[in-house]
Amino acid sequence: MQEVLVRQKKLRSYDQLALFQAATAIPGWMSLPAEVREQTLRWLARLLRDRCRDRAAQAEVAHE
Repeated sequence: MQEVLVRQKKLRSYDQLALFQAATAIPGWMSLPAEVREQTLRWLARLLRDRCRDRAAQAEVAHE
């Protein structure tokens, strides 16, 4: 069996940018159902609280 070597075309920057285009439209925040927006805000608030708590704990350990 013969091995066929295929010369790969170099991707130009605009070719590479096309790889990262969104496949579908991203919905606007206000077009999401109210329940989804509320739940998302609760999760984001929780993540921020947890992050702040973790940073405070790390700072406390660093000062000891």
